[in-house]
Amino acid sequence: MWTTLLAALVLVLAATPASALEETEKHPGSLWGAAAGMPQLIALTLETHQDRPLRLQVSAGTIVLASSVTGRLVFTRTSGRFRPYMFAGGGLFHVSEGDGAHGTTTFAWGGGGLTVPVGSLRLYYEVGFMGGLDTDKGYAAEGPTLAMGVMFGPPRITGGKPR
Repeated sequence: MWTTLLAALVLVLAATPASALEETEKHPGSLWGAAAGMPQLIALTLETHQDRPLRLQVSAGTIVLASSVTGRLVFTRTSGRFRPYMFAGGGLFHVSEGDGAHGTTTFAWGGGGLTVPVGSLRLYYEVGFMGGLDTDKGYAAEGPTLAMGVMFGPPRITGGKPR
Protein backbone atom coordinates (compact mmCIF):
# COMPACT_ATOMS: atom_id res chain seq x y z
CA MET A 1 0.00 0.00 0.00
CA TRP A 2 2.77 2.46 0.92
CA THR A 3 4.58 1.74 -2.32
CA THR A 4 1.43 2.59 -4.28
CA LEU A 5 0.88 5.83 -2.34
CA LEU A 6 4.50 6.90 -2.73
CA ALA A 7 4.48 6.01 -6.44
CA ALA A 8 1.31 8.10 -6.94
CA LEU A 9 2.93 11.05 -5.14
CA VAL A 10 6.07 10.73 -7.27
CA LEU A 11 3.95 10.76 -10.44
CA VAL A 12 2.14 13.90 -9.27
CA LEU A 13 5.43 15.56 -8.37
CA ALA A 14 7.03 14.53 -11.66
CA ALA A 15 4.13 16.04 -13.62
CA THR A 16 4.52 19.40 -11.86
CA PRO A 17 7.50 20.77 -13.86
CA ALA A 18 5.52 20.41 -17.11
CA SER A 19 2.63 22.40 -15.68
CA ALA A 20 5.05 24.91 -14.16
CA LEU A 21 6.48 25.55 -17.64
CA GLU A 22 2.99 26.56 -18.76
CA GLU A 23 2.85 29.15 -15.98
CA THR A 24 4.49 32.51 -16.45
CA GLU A 25 7.82 33.25 -14.78
CA LYS A 26 6.08 35.91 -12.74
CA HIS A 27 4.01 33.35 -10.85
CA PRO A 28 5.68 29.98 -10.36
CA GLY A 29 3.02 27.30 -9.91
CA SER A 30 4.71 25.21 -7.27
CA LEU A 31 7.74 24.78 -5.06
CA TRP A 32 9.59 21.61 -4.09
CA GLY A 33 11.11 21.13 -0.70
CA ALA A 34 12.27 19.01 2.17
CA ALA A 35 10.91 18.91 5.70
CA ALA A 36 12.03 17.30 8.92
CA GLY A 37 9.84 16.89 11.97
CA MET A 38 6.60 15.42 13.15
CA PRO A 39 4.39 14.21 11.48
CA GLN A 40 6.31 14.56 8.20
CA LEU A 41 9.41 12.68 9.46
CA ILE A 42 12.04 13.33 6.73
CA ALA A 43 9.87 14.23 3.76
CA LEU A 44 9.72 15.47 0.19
CA THR A 45 7.18 18.28 -0.06
CA LEU A 46 5.26 19.97 -2.88
CA GLU A 47 3.41 23.27 -2.39
CA THR A 48 1.12 24.74 -5.07
CA HIS A 49 -0.40 28.16 -5.88
CA GLN A 50 2.56 30.35 -4.93
CA ASP A 51 0.82 33.52 -6.08
CA ARG A 52 -2.14 33.02 -3.71
CA PRO A 53 -2.55 33.21 0.06
CA LEU A 54 -4.35 29.82 0.18
CA ARG A 55 -2.05 26.96 -0.87
CA LEU A 56 -2.11 23.19 -0.98
CA GLN A 57 0.87 21.28 0.41
CA VAL A 58 1.49 17.51 0.26
CA SER A 59 4.41 15.48 1.57
CA ALA A 60 5.64 11.91 1.78
CA GLY A 61 8.19 11.02 4.39
CA THR A 62 9.95 8.19 6.11
CA ILE A 63 12.55 7.18 8.64
CA VAL A 64 13.75 3.65 9.35
CA LEU A 65 10.52 2.01 10.58
CA ALA A 66 7.96 4.80 10.11
CA SER A 67 6.30 6.48 7.12
CA SER A 68 3.84 9.31 6.59
CA VAL A 69 1.77 10.89 3.86
CA THR A 70 0.30 14.31 4.67
CA GLY A 71 -1.82 16.96 3.02
CA ARG A 72 -2.84 20.37 4.24
CA LEU A 73 -4.18 23.78 3.33
CA VAL A 74 -1.84 26.65 4.17
CA PHE A 75 -3.04 30.24 4.58
CA THR A 76 -0.11 32.68 4.37
CA ARG A 77 0.98 36.22 3.56
CA THR A 78 2.27 36.53 0.00
CA SER A 79 4.71 39.39 0.62
CA GLY A 80 7.04 40.72 3.28
CA ARG A 81 10.32 39.63 4.81
CA PHE A 82 8.60 37.39 7.39
CA ARG A 83 5.47 35.51 6.38
CA PRO A 84 3.42 33.94 9.17
CA TYR A 85 1.03 31.18 8.19
CA MET A 86 -1.67 28.88 9.56
CA PHE A 87 -2.46 25.39 8.34
CA ALA A 88 -4.98 22.57 8.69
CA GLY A 89 -4.88 19.09 7.24
CA GLY A 90 -4.23 15.48 8.02
CA GLY A 91 -2.72 12.31 6.79
CA LEU A 92 -1.66 8.73 7.33
CA PHE A 93 1.04 7.59 9.70
CA HIS A 94 2.50 4.07 9.76
CA VAL A 95 4.96 2.37 12.11
CA SER A 96 6.16 -1.05 10.90
CA GLU A 97 7.12 -2.61 14.22
CA GLY A 98 8.17 -1.73 17.71
CA ASP A 99 7.32 -2.10 21.37
CA GLY A 100 4.82 0.76 21.34
CA ALA A 101 2.60 1.96 18.54
CA HIS A 102 2.47 0.05 15.26
CA GLY A 103 0.25 -0.15 12.22
CA THR A 104 -1.43 2.56 10.15
CA THR A 105 -3.47 5.40 11.62
CA THR A 106 -5.05 8.57 10.28
CA PHE A 107 -4.73 11.93 11.97
CA ALA A 108 -5.94 15.53 11.84
CA TRP A 109 -3.30 18.25 12.04
CA GLY A 110 -3.23 22.02 12.50
CA GLY A 111 -0.96 24.81 13.63
CA GLY A 112 1.08 27.80 12.53
CA GLY A 113 4.52 28.81 11.45
CA LEU A 114 6.80 31.37 9.91
CA THR A 115 8.34 31.43 6.41
CA VAL A 116 11.39 33.54 5.57
CA PRO A 117 12.16 33.94 1.84
CA VAL A 118 15.89 34.02 1.06
CA GLY A 119 16.42 34.42 -2.70
CA SER A 120 14.92 31.36 -4.33
CA LEU A 121 14.64 29.53 -0.99
CA ARG A 122 11.75 29.60 1.49
CA LEU A 123 12.88 28.61 5.00
CA TYR A 124 10.13 27.68 7.44
CA TYR A 125 9.58 26.64 11.03
CA GLU A 126 6.27 25.55 12.53
CA VAL A 127 4.50 24.21 15.59
CA GLY A 128 1.16 22.50 15.70
CA PHE A 129 -1.06 19.84 17.16
CA MET A 130 -2.21 16.48 15.82
CA GLY A 131 -5.11 14.40 17.03
CA GLY A 132 -7.42 11.56 16.16
CA LEU A 133 -4.73 8.85 16.13
CA ASP A 134 -5.78 5.22 16.69
CA THR A 135 -5.21 4.47 20.38
CA ASP A 136 -6.09 0.77 19.82
CA LYS A 137 -2.82 0.48 17.86
CA GLY A 138 -0.78 2.02 20.68
CA TYR A 139 -0.69 5.62 19.42
CA ALA A 140 -1.31 8.52 21.80
CA ALA A 141 -4.67 10.09 20.90
CA GLU A 142 -3.08 13.52 20.39
CA GLY A 143 0.17 15.41 20.71
CA PRO A 144 2.28 18.40 19.69
CA THR A 145 4.07 18.68 16.35
CA LEU A 146 7.22 20.51 15.37
CA ALA A 147 8.87 20.77 11.96
CA MET A 148 11.27 22.83 9.89
CA GLY A 149 12.06 22.80 6.22
CA VAL A 150 13.14 24.51 3.06
CA MET A 151 11.27 25.02 -0.22
CA PHE A 152 13.09 25.57 -3.51
CA GLY A 153 11.84 27.61 -6.43
CA PRO A 154 12.65 30.45 -8.78
CA PRO A 155 12.46 33.97 -7.35
CA ARG A 156 9.29 35.83 -8.27
CA ILE A 157 9.79 38.48 -10.94
CA THR A 158 8.06 41.83 -10.73
CA GLY A 159 8.83 44.72 -13.05
CA GLY A 160 11.71 42.79 -14.62
CA LYS A 161 13.54 42.32 -11.29
CA PRO A 162 13.56 39.24 -9.03
CA ARG A 163 12.23 39.74 -5.54
